[in-house]
Amino acid sequence: MFIVLERNRRLLVGPAEVGRRLRQFIKKRKKELKERSLKELKLYREHQLEQERRKSEILYRGFPGS
Repeated sequence: MFIVLERNRRLLVGPAEVGRRLRQFIKKRKKELKERSLKELKLYREHQLEQERRKSEILYRGFPGS
């Protein structure tokens, strides 16, 4: 038997439902974290490429007649 209570407009439900919601939440959170880390990795790589480009520009500027 599951008891459903109304509190803060959210349903408090029995153990099976709690477990299911918890698993869903964990799954969702994992996905969000994965997406975020991929985004950060992409930004980091772009930053590295930009640094390399600037470095090579500075190097080429240093040589006369290039």
